[in-house]
Amino acid sequence: MLKAAGIIYVEKPGYEADDLIAAVTKTAQKHKLPVIILTGDKDIFQLVSDDVFVLTPAIGFSKGVLYDREGVIEKFGVPPEKIADLKSLMGDPSDNYKGVKGIGPKTAQELINEFGSIENLYAHVEDVKNPRTKSLLEAEKEHALLSKQLAQLMSDIPDFSINIDSLIFENYKETLKEFFIDYEFNSLYNRFFNSRPASKSPLHEEKTIKKEKNQLGLF
Repeated sequence: MLKAAGIIYVEKPGYEADDLIAAVTKTAQKHKLPVIILTGDKDIFQLVSDDVFVLTPAIGFSKGVLYDREGVIEKFGVPPEKIADLKSLMGDPSDNYKGVKGIGPKTAQELINEFGSIENLYAHVEDVKNPRTKSLLEAEKEHALLSKQLAQLMSDIPDFSINIDSLIFENYKETLKEFFIDYEFNSLYNRFFNSRPASKSPLHEEKTIKKEKNQLGLF
């Protein structure tokens, strides 16, 4: 569908989508372009800055919440650059980050705001006042450090580049109409082009004929 619509997309074997988003965002920043990332992925919030914003969908896509730096602090209790540290403690089941079992969001926020980073926290773990929290941290150190490693986005991807000018979108290609007709996406056709498909494409007719022949073979 993206090819038929003329919408540029990127992919690279061995790398997750959020890493590619980070790489594209970095390229856009070099060109001094503002960036709005549409996602519900918590990891992406670490990219938010003065010129990078995250738009989270709500009630389908009819409404959304736009987060700037202050919005991230209000939502998570830490600035964007500390999101990976926060998740290293509280974990994230949706991304399979284990974190430190027994430490929730509130305690994680307090620790990161006090010590600044997970590394500094463990360098001064003796200064943690709550005995139970200290014990949990010591028992789960390996998981905490691994969780941060997994949560951090990789914006420097080897052999990856993108031409910003190629991303400029003007209109959907006519081939998108054919795509919608071929796969009988009539409601999408109407939504994108504000009309109903006038006729079926040759590809659709060919599929219909093959389907009818196969059905006749049942008798």
